[in-house]
Order: sequence, then C-alpha cells, then structure tokens
Amino acid sequence: MSTSSDSQCPLERYGFRGLHAVLQPEDSMREFVRRDEMALHLVQRGRIRILFAAGGAVTLPAGRLLVSWGAFPHRAEWLEPDTELYWVSLPLGWVLEWGLPSPLMQPLFKGRILIGPDGEEGRWDTERMQLWTEDLRRADDALNQIVLLEVRARLLRFALTCGNVPSTSDDDSLFHGHATLGRVLQFIAANLTQPLQVKQIAGATGLHPAYLSQLFKREIGIGPAAYLAQCRVAHAQALLLNTTRTIADIAERSGFGSTCQFHAVFRRHATCTPAQYRARHWPKG
Repeated sequence: MSTSSDSQCPLERYGFRGLHAVLQPEDSMREFVRRDEMALHLVQRGRIRILFAAGGAVTLPAGRLLVSWGAFPHRAEWLEPDTELYWVSLPLGWVLEWGLPSPLMQPLFKGRILIGPDGEEGRWDTERMQLWTEDLRRADDALNQIVLLEVRARLLRFALTCGNVPSTSDDDSLFHGHATLGRVLQFIAANLTQPLQVKQIAGATGLHPAYLSQLFKREIGIGPAAYLAQCRVAHAQALLLNTTRTIADIAERSGFGSTCQFHAVFRRHATCTPAQYRARHWPKG
C-alpha cells in the first residue's frame, strides 16, 4: 500500500487484484482511507462495520456480494473475530470504459454500497469470489483477462436488480448527507483525461470555486486540484502494473498534459518515476 504524504486521508492504490483474508478485531482501521477503485467484496463469515467520514455507517452482511466505490473516506471501525473476506478491486478508469448501466453506477457514485442477493445466487457469488481471488494471485495474464470478463458480466447482471436493492445504511439520513460531494467526485472520475481546472469542476457541478475548495478540504483533507492529481496518479499506477503500455501512452490516458508533467506529478506522489514504480512492483515471472 502506498499513501500520499499531502493528505490527511491516506489514498490506497491497489489496481486490479484479489484478496482473501481472515481478519480479527485488532485489524480494524484507525484512520479513514479512500481508494480510487471499484470493489467487489464478500464476507463469507463474520461481520464488518464500515464508518464514513461524512457520517453514516454500514454493517456488511455475510454471504452476499457487495459492490462499492471507495472514493468516499471510510474505515472498518469494527470486526467480528475470524471475519473471512474476499475482495476484488478494479481501477475506476477501466470500469468507466465499460459503460455500465446508470442504475448500477449512479448509486455507487452517491456513496452507496450495493448488496447482492442471498440464497442460491449468494452461494454462487461466494464460489466466484473464491475463484477470482485465487486466479488473480497467480498473476497470469490469460487468467486476468478471464476474470475481467467474468467480473464485467457479473456487474451487468447486478445492474438488472439494482432497483430492488434495499437501503444499505444503518442511518440513511446521515449516510447520504453529502450528495454534493458525491456529484463532484463523480464528475472528476468521469473526466480524468480532460484538462480540468477547479473553475471548470465548480461550473459543471453548480458550485462556487471557493465553496468547492472548502468542501474538499473539510471532507477529503486536500483541495480539488490535489485530489484530481492523486486520482490521475492512481489511474496511472494501475496502468503501469496491469498493462504493457508505454509511459507516454499512460501519461495521456491518465489525463496529463505532457510526459514531463506526468513524471513531475508522479514523482511527487509516489516518490519515484513511473518506470521505477513499474520495475519495483511488476510481478516477476
């Protein structure tokens, strides 16, 4: 995990990978984090309670697929002993390129954690998450592509039932208390590759630039320009680790105006050059 040194809320960057872990109460998180990724997770045993910095909490049920967008600062404040978790994360830029249906994406951009069905389909989701996390641990390109296709298909099926998803918050009035922030985060995520300025973000979301800056510093811990830079670096990291694209191509696809700008911003956030980052973290084999 890497974190940005200029934020009160660490930015975790995982890219495309799977996780299987058995967690204990001492694994609960003391700091809020945000992740510029889409995540599918499934608690096979136990319970996890997620607290959001903007207010509200969600208790994740066992045996059901959970889909979320990690941009809203949050932390796992409580865990039952021996909670078993499966987790697959996807770079947000990849998910946006899929053009998934609005009934799936809009609730996620507002901060909701969507919950899949239980019963037979829940058991099927458990089997798939077990298979996906095992395949991703092998770091095999062919298996990675298969997992991507299967995850996309599952999300498309998930979108068919989103209208019937119940409230996922223990206190819905608190959980959705910052719809404005969600609207801004959604706009930034959808326009990462554009030459955005703070005034443009404010104008597109109907906010005054000064209020926009205050909102970000209060809820995210940094200003909107710094947040945009972090999102672009996170997207670039995912491309560096999960594709063979050139540095120049990744710079363009991550929204940087030039390769020189990409190097400067990347080094500031990741403390190394893009090429060094790829060499250090690319799976060997």
